[in-house]
Amino acid sequence: MKIEAILIAALIVACAVSHSFAATASSDGYDPNADAPVYAIALQPDGKALIGGDFTAVGGGAFSRIARINADGTTDTVFAAQADGRVVAIAVQPDSKILISGQFNTVNGAMHNCIARLNADGTIDDTFLATGANGFVNAMALEPGGRIVIGGDFTRVNGAACNRIARLMPNGQVDTDFQSVPGADRNIFAIELQRDGKILIAGEYTELDGTPHSQIARLNANGSVDPNFIPGIAAGSTVTAVKLQVDGKILLGGCFGGSRQQVVRLNPDGSIDAMFGAADADDAIGALATQPDGRIVMAGAFRTVGGASRNRIARLNLDGSIDPAFADPRTSDTIRAIAVQSDTKILIAGDFTRVQDHPRNHIAKLYADASIDKNFAPYFAGKEDQFSVYAAGLDMEGNIYFGGTNLGYLGKLRIVHKDGSAAQAFQFNNDAQVYAVSPQADGKLLIGGQFTRISETTHFAIARLNFNGSVDSSFNTTLLVGDAVNALIIQPDGKILIGGSLCYIPRFNSDGSLDVNFKPGSGTDRPILSIALQTDGKILVGGDFSRFNNLSCPYILRLNANGSIDASFKTSSGPNNGVYAIIIQSDGKVLIGGSFDQYNGVSRNHVARLNADGSLDVSFDPGPITEGGVRSMTLQADGKLIIVGTFKDFGHSGRNGIARLNTNGSVDSSFKSFNYEADSLAVQSDGKLLVSSLRLANPDAACQSLSISNDGYTVIWNLGGSYPWPYQVLFETSTDGIAWKILGWGFPVPSFGYRLNNLSKPIQQNHYVRATGWVAGGVFNGSVSLHRSVLWAGQTGLPISAAHDWALYR
Repeated sequence: MKIEAILIAALIVACAVSHSFAATASSDGYDPNADAPVYAIALQPDGKALIGGDFTAVGGGAFSRIARINADGTTDTVFAAQADGRVVAIAVQPDSKILISGQFNTVNGAMHNCIARLNADGTIDDTFLATGANGFVNAMALEPGGRIVIGGDFTRVNGAACNRIARLMPNGQVDTDFQSVPGADRNIFAIELQRDGKILIAGEYTELDGTPHSQIARLNANGSVDPNFIPGIAAGSTVTAVKLQVDGKILLGGCFGGSRQQVVRLNPDGSIDAMFGAADADDAIGALATQPDGRIVMAGAFRTVGGASRNRIARLNLDGSIDPAFADPRTSDTIRAIAVQSDTKILIAGDFTRVQDHPRNHIAKLYADASIDKNFAPYFAGKEDQFSVYAAGLDMEGNIYFGGTNLGYLGKLRIVHKDGSAAQAFQFNNDAQVYAVSPQADGKLLIGGQFTRISETTHFAIARLNFNGSVDSSFNTTLLVGDAVNALIIQPDGKILIGGSLCYIPRFNSDGSLDVNFKPGSGTDRPILSIALQTDGKILVGGDFSRFNNLSCPYILRLNANGSIDASFKTSSGPNNGVYAIIIQSDGKVLIGGSFDQYNGVSRNHVARLNADGSLDVSFDPGPITEGGVRSMTLQADGKLIIVGTFKDFGHSGRNGIARLNTNGSVDSSFKSFNYEADSLAVQSDGKLLVSSLRLANPDAACQSLSISNDGYTVIWNLGGSYPWPYQVLFETSTDGIAWKILGWGFPVPSFGYRLNNLSKPIQQNHYVRATGWVAGGVFNGSVSLHRSVLWAGQTGLPISAAHDWALYR
């Protein structure tokens, strides 16, 4: 289709309205900055982290031995608690109350010996009647019914004889039905609960209930020793960490020798698991955690694991071999506590003051590859005086693709790692703007724009690149000179929808050939700028057009899956100006952004929400915008909407260029105004925002979890907080984590996530499950980011609840 010059110019103008900005780094790195060692970390369901230790200040504020950290690393000033001595263990109850234990005598000025319970705001819970222990309480575990198992170096709790182990009732009184005497003769450092109610205890004791016993044991639910558990670790060992895998096997860490150095895995009967490789550490291990995908994170005082340099933290594969994808973080001193977040990042705490040569006092956050969460500064910043970013997308490794103008000295597309450093293997050179990027699940990259050449080879407006930036010659499309592509949408069947100055919507097969079964007709009278895909296969289209197939369709319309116009989508007079971004909510309602200030004659300044039939949702009213428009939008899993563009004073709130809206359209005052006009927006899996070439911290945590129903017939991806909301989700399963079989495409559940119900047969034992989500972003929401979650469900078919590893060790 020949495109008239005026239409080409219209797209260029639309894409270039944004100012060009010199790149600067934003303060998005995680750095709470405690003034003394941190010994304990506990994650709340909202993503905030509770920390305990020897510190008296965090982030420059006074916080004595306990504090709460927001998702962005700032301290939560609402939380007001203080202890007079070291806090070494923290546990969060389902009712949000907080148990703390350690070596203190008072909490908030009141007498509480070594154990106390706080309300969610940090005040003392007066309903907890425990008067305390006469010695250190090093470990705690919460039973499903609310009872609390504690271990340490005490001999009395609430005045009653309890040798190093005790169980408290939910009100803090000692559970007299639990056998605590004779108990253990020396310290207990770690406790882990099994699903069957039995209790694993670990420490440095040599006698248990008056008989010789090694440093790991299993108790029955009443506290008696389980004689069927016969551990195979060497005598004289000290076990400081214990973690139960989903298959019932038991990981131990500590200071011990024999056939396994510092780390070992036991079978459910206590015998050593010979299938677990000898990834021996050269010094003590004090903390263990498992990722949802089954990989094992361990931390302590060691410097090498399996002969490889791994300073104080390492990750193991399921077979015990060291995971080379988790690099050496070069931590300067001992790590004493770790916690794996739902966004796959890892919190570490301890004695250290530097991580990867960056100052990090006693607490830090690592990405899943062990790189530190630090301020983002893309390597191309400063190579040109000015540049514009239009396209932004992320692959499943978290690498970031930027497309635009003058992104360095070699072209209009750049890929950077999470810290902003260049992906050296990616080499790309083209002759004009890149407006859209879409990473594929196989690692290849679709790009769209206004280019005509890539690396001296003719390619008009659309191409597919290999992982190294070379052109994928197996992908062949035909567009005319002068065409520009600014929207790329990959359907579940692998077919590709594009939009741009060509003023119609072609659909290509996965090899680039035209899909002749998709028949959108003659198209629009002006450029198509935005495309959104519904889960039922229907397609929403927005732009600067007023007609489609010679029918009046001002600025927005919906097509059926075959390309014909959907007459059930009735907009009446619709918006009175361009629609540049479209997002579909989980309930089927449609969010639109653009340059309009009315919809169906009702005032709606640049943002509106439509019902599924195209009518205006009057309950969503963002209020006025002084000038400008909305160029890109993204939806959080909690329903909040983030918008960027050239607007001024959004809703009379002083928000310029970027704002976050509540579910009713009002401005979210908790989201800071950055006053930064931009065209491009993308969201990382941790909720951080990529706005043009900046990355901004998100005050809310990104929460997600993947699980399987009890009967095995349903897979569930629960999404919450600032996790980006995908427009489509694919569920897969595997027996080895390498070869994957498609289970099916999920369907959205409002305020919850995605589900896949009624599988033909239940998921079998020893399997992985993964979910992959596609999220729109970039200018006109024409780019795509991929987000993924992987779950190892073990032999039981069901994941266990996360348990705490609170180990105090020497």
